[in-house]
Amino acid sequence: MKTACLVALLITCVVMVTLPVTEAQRHRDCHCSRGPCRHGTRNTGPCPHNRRQMYCCRN
Repeated sequence: MKTACLVALLITCVVMVTLPVTEAQRHRDCHCSRGPCRHGTRNTGPCPHNRRQMYCCRN
């Protein structure tokens, strides 16, 4: 029982640490823009470091 709790706690810690990292990687290679994305790129949401720019464009 004690081992199961430790394993569950470890898994929870790993998820909590890796989630913000993957979120940062998701936005890392996007091009922030105020207007619609250029041809060949798609909008993945607001720019992570400048919320006034509504488009985070990526290939």
